[in-house]
Amino acid sequence: MIIEKKHLTGSRNLDNVDFCIIGSGAAGGVLAFYLSRAGKKVVVLEKGAYWPPEELGMREVALSTRLLAADTFKPTSGQYSRVNILHGECYGGGTVSSESVTWDFPRVIQEDWAKLGLTSYSPDNPKLEEYRLELRRLLEVQPVADEHHNPNNQLLKIACQREGIEWASVDRPCSFCMRCGFCTQGCRYGLKNDSANTFLKWANQKGADVYTGAEVTRIRVNYPEAGDWPWSEKLRPANPARKAEIERQLQTRQAPHQGHKFTVEARMTDRKQRLPRGVEPEALSLTVKARQVIVSAGAIASPRILLRSGLNTNGRVGKDFTLHSGAFTLARFQDSVIDCNEGINDTVECTHYMDFHRDRPYFEPERHGFFIEAAGSLPWGIANLLPGSGTQHLALIKDYRQIGGMEVTVKGDGVGQVTEDAILYDISDHDNERLIFGSQLVAKLFFRVGAVECYPSFPGMVLRSPEDIKLIENRQGRRRLGFKNKQSHLHSGHAFGGCIMGRDRKSSVVDERCEMHDLKGLFVCDGSSFPTTVGVNNCLSIMFVARKTADQILGLA
Repeated sequence: MIIEKKHLTGSRNLDNVDFCIIGSGAAGGVLAFYLSRAGKKVVVLEKGAYWPPEELGMREVALSTRLLAADTFKPTSGQYSRVNILHGECYGGGTVSSESVTWDFPRVIQEDWAKLGLTSYSPDNPKLEEYRLELRRLLEVQPVADEHHNPNNQLLKIACQREGIEWASVDRPCSFCMRCGFCTQGCRYGLKNDSANTFLKWANQKGADVYTGAEVTRIRVNYPEAGDWPWSEKLRPANPARKAEIERQLQTRQAPHQGHKFTVEARMTDRKQRLPRGVEPEALSLTVKARQVIVSAGAIASPRILLRSGLNTNGRVGKDFTLHSGAFTLARFQDSVIDCNEGINDTVECTHYMDFHRDRPYFEPERHGFFIEAAGSLPWGIANLLPGSGTQHLALIKDYRQIGGMEVTVKGDGVGQVTEDAILYDISDHDNERLIFGSQLVAKLFFRVGAVECYPSFPGMVLRSPEDIKLIENRQGRRRLGFKNKQSHLHSGHAFGGCIMGRDRKSSVVDERCEMHDLKGLFVCDGSSFPTTVGVNNCLSIMFVARKTADQILGLA
């Protein structure tokens, strides 16, 4: 059942809950389905609103500001760079507000994680292939047909062919598409197999309840267990008599709570209500007493929930945060009508320099490890990215139908930190070199197919010929600043880390089951638990990890 504030007459207390899942996106939806299918009592808390399909699509600005978190586009606080982060906040999370480009969890990343000691992620584990195939089948993942590439995507395809580099029609979780061009506004036709239309719907059918407009304010731990820190440290050296005494103390503290180890506190509001600026919405309290809790609120919100709750005993929560940083380049064509927002967006990618090709002889790690998407945008997005102001900007936006867009996205290795009120992050030197090389390649590709001007992600920069491409290096004297410049327009929809997996509690937050080292029964499963970036569009990778985690929680893996 989907429960909104309007369905409540007052505050509500829930108990006898097996799993309280915080967040309903790529991970939360998968976990809710598989756990409820196993007969567990599941309650999902989603901060954002529930938008049925008939209320979605073709309302550009209104729904962009409602499907996305309120702090979307708020940049990271870096010393040399700023990255604007987009993240979903609605029933279904970021899966609803994304283009739904779908890549499998890369084999090379499985190998990387196995080398970090997360051996259950080794490609030798036969269950992983079962999960991959199962998810693709359930989501009806298939490549976009060649005849469905819009002109903007055709430009990237043709440019790659002329340049002699590899491209691919991307996979999407959709067996039939109306090709309306409003994927990021949510699918009005209910055809996109996002979390809302699949796993959450199936979880509801299995008895799970999803509370929307429910912002979690705190997770309280009602009693400790023997596996929790510091009790585990006390028990390890204890003699039998002392060990028995400690276990009696723990049992005494546990008894009054009847197995409900956690209390999750939330405030319910009407997220669809329009209020004057500065006016706080009316809120009801929601309390969930649960045996186990899974935090799946994303790489920004998940660490913040734990930090607000004081659940950071080893000091690692919020650390090891990283991104796939991206840079747009727009291009204007003289006579060709591109209409980059018409039809399906992001259906062609240049895959030649993707990280999973790292073993190819031409691959240069210091500047390769990125992909290029044919990423057009709706008018507000194009207007924000075009250079100039006043009459200069107006003259360019009048040519909107002649403007195409491509985006380079790098497999980042910069490392930052999420705090309760900021994101401290700078792109690394390697990221900068990849962004420079990738953006130069994008401009080259645009000129290959007849662009008369290119507009990289620097204020006021206009490239009028291939000879101008070197300007992207953004030199100051002998220094190549590139994108290590706070004026550059960088963004990311792929955030990772903050509660990373690892074998050692001193350097990670959760184990490879996504259970916290220091607090048994509390799991963190979403992009925040990833110890590395993945180098591809990340939705299916997050679902993959959630699918594996569900089996491990249930003892089936």
